[in-house]
Amino acid sequence: MFWWQSFFKRKKNPQHDLEEFIQGLQKQAGSHLKSVVLFGSMASGEFQPSHSDINVLLVIDDAAIPALENLSKPLQRWAAKGHTPPILLAAGELPAFSRALPIEFLDILDHHRIVAGQNVLENFSVDSQFLRAHCEQQMALMLVKLRQAVALAGGHEARIRELLLHSVPSALTLYRAILRLKEKLGKMSKIEAAERLARLAGIDAGELRQLQEFHFSRKTDNVRDLLGHYLANMEKVYAYLLKS
Repeated sequence: MFWWQSFFKRKKNPQHDLEEFIQGLQKQAGSHLKSVVLFGSMASGEFQPSHSDINVLLVIDDAAIPALENLSKPLQRWAAKGHTPPILLAAGELPAFSRALPIEFLDILDHHRIVAGQNVLENFSVDSQFLRAHCEQQMALMLVKLRQAVALAGGHEARIRELLLHSVPSALTLYRAILRLKEKLGKMSKIEAAERLARLAGIDAGELRQLQEFHFSRKTDNVRDLLGHYLANMEKVYAYLLKS
């Protein structure tokens, strides 16, 4: 398998895989499984089987090694199908982790479904005082990783396509988080937030919508130019974040 092919696998039956995963967790963990929370694109209606992840938060009553090892069989089957490993937390850890990871937990609160167990997010709120620092850290990391990936791709068109499709969902999530620093978002989609941020930062978000909607032709689009615009826009968003 080439390195760029490991970015993702096509999720042919996402709903079936999720249901099977939940059944395996319930069978394995029993009453120790407090809640299974679906979040991200599958909860918000933005899921695309070609490149979207199925994001799951598992809340268990004990996150010690024996409890985690007890979940290995359903998690291994889940990972073998190409799905992202779930976030694993003990119930009492939610407030602390939401302070450390405000981007993720603010998005979880905006778009989620309780698919098994208790509603652990009922009356739950996220302290966003550290959101700016988290956005700056994540933007810096994304730029570093993107530049590394561009260098490794070496101008190879197929690798660039995979790189773009893998990177854009994370970039849109981060752009929405940056917009939170300016205004309340409610149920705004990631691409809508990115377009609004683009106007504030003085960039064109057209390429992002093109990639997010998977609307580009393998024969006619110049993906190298598309990558150049994408990287340049990300650098401008980072500069906007630092000075705003």
